[in-house]
Amino acid sequence: MPDLLQRLPELVMKSLEQKIFEGDWPPGTRLPPERQLSKDMDVSRNSLRDAIQRLVSRGLLETRQGSGTRVVEHPETSYQGKMEDLLISCPSLHKNTLDFRLLLESEAVKLATLYATEAQKTELVELAIALDKTFDNIDIEKDQQFHLKIAEYSGNPLIFHSLKQLGNLLTESIIDNTSALFARPEVLRHHRKRHLPIARAIQFGHCQRAAEAIKDHFVLFQDLLRDKQTGKYE
Repeated sequence: MPDLLQRLPELVMKSLEQKIFEGDWPPGTRLPPERQLSKDMDVSRNSLRDAIQRLVSRGLLETRQGSGTRVVEHPETSYQGKMEDLLISCPSLHKNTLDFRLLLESEAVKLATLYATEAQKTELVELAIALDKTFDNIDIEKDQQFHLKIAEYSGNPLIFHSLKQLGNLLTESIIDNTSALFARPEVLRHHRKRHLPIARAIQFGHCQRAAEAIKDHFVLFQDLLRDKQTGKYE
């Protein structure tokens, strides 16, 4: 019970945060009176105040003299917490994962061509060959490992940790990508060897070719997922 009491403000904060990111409280919304909100949520006013203050610190709420507490105008860009918490709290951002990955990984492949050792480049090629051979089984773990290895061998810890922080969202992104690809057999046949061109470009030190290969890799999935979302195919 004491543990629950200690965690209560955190749980209340997450509940309020969800209301903001899911659109129940749009930007500019004035929060209900404290007494009413604590009653609606069945929590003490102290726990509610603590939760609200945490959201103010995270940049999601603002308190103005005489006008109460309101949701900020741009919650996604005002957010000052951890990125992984934002991704968990804001499902609408999931559709941006591919764009974010392309931004990071386009730079990662170019840096990897410059800074990866010969042994590391060989490892990437071997991993790509193994991954493409078993593509029919969708080896999610190997796929994730391939992309994280490129980020690691880029020599830029910020790129690596930014990609790694996506965590489960990275896994979900890979699953979405491969699911979209398997829904289009005619595309799958032409794109079965999708990792090896990236690894080979890195191996031979072709920065621009590596960047083009990773872009082609992601653009295909962006198109497929867009078709899926718009109902172009089921």
